[in-house]
Amino acid sequence: SRDGNCCNLAEPLLRARPLGYLSSTMPFFPPLFGDIGKSLKKLLEKSFNDEKDKKLFTGSVLKFSTKNGEGVQINSYTRHKGDEILSEISAKYSGEPANISLTLDNKSSIKLTGSTTKLYDGLEAELSLKYGKKKGAVGGLNLTYQKDFVKCALDISAVKSGENAGINNELCASIGEDYLSVGGSYPISLSPDLKLNAMKFDDLSIGVAWNLKDLSCTLINKPDNEVKMGFLQKMSGSTTLGAEYHVKGLDKTPKLTFGLQHKVSPELTVNGALASTGTLSGKLTQKFKEPNLTAALTFGMDLTKGYDLIQPVGVTVSLGDA
Repeated sequence: SRDGNCCNLAEPLLRARPLGYLSSTMPFFPPLFGDIGKSLKKLLEKSFNDEKDKKLFTGSVLKFSTKNGEGVQINSYTRHKGDEILSEISAKYSGEPANISLTLDNKSSIKLTGSTTKLYDGLEAELSLKYGKKKGAVGGLNLTYQKDFVKCALDISAVKSGENAGINNELCASIGEDYLSVGGSYPISLSPDLKLNAMKFDDLSIGVAWNLKDLSCTLINKPDNEVKMGFLQKMSGSTTLGAEYHVKGLDKTPKLTFGLQHKVSPELTVNGALASTGTLSGKLTQKFKEPNLTAALTFGMDLTKGYDLIQPVGVTVSLGDA
């Protein structure tokens, strides 16, 4: 699985064509369920989170990336957080007939991934193998097929950890024009002897994306009465505003989050997010040309406990194209 979604593609703000206008010269591929609301999530949460554990980033990170003219890219990631140090290095090759990547870290984890679009027109296949001490061996196969106005994906994951084993599948499908898309996701679980486990309609997730010029609205419904409603508005070439209403169940307290991104200059970007739970997150990102690096400062506050910053403040330095 790619970050828990069937497909890990960006979801840009789409400039809508006139309603009912279909053109084979301007193909449109609707976002899969996992990509609906992805840009809004990045604005409200992902921009401030540690990319490894998906929590507010507090610590220090050094990243480096370099790429040659043959399509080979080397990336490194080193994080110091509390008493823990995580170091990771990866090598990627992008070319014909396939893309291949290998990732190693100091926790004795290894991941090998290969993908190709050469099997069939419109079909992308990705095969991944991962081994770690905690989760054991995991094998994954992701098949994504897209044609104008239609996209579907099947994500298959086989897990072997100790005496536990199983096969988890996720089927995603979406249809739409660039002003309106509807996508769904449904989990299919198999036992080690390939018997189909019980399936319930309540496990179905549905997402709707509506795009008009610089405005994007999303509605997502997940199992257990979890609902997300949000919008992302591009106010100008330098400012983007977004908000989301999120309730995890009928008996849960709703959460309302507002987010803002503003480019002060081509080199300096400011991000901020405020949630009704009292959490405030901020990030300053500064790019430098000489030397080629990007520095980011991430901080957070729990306003229900006062105005002190959550310590330590997150500091990220990215060298090269990282």
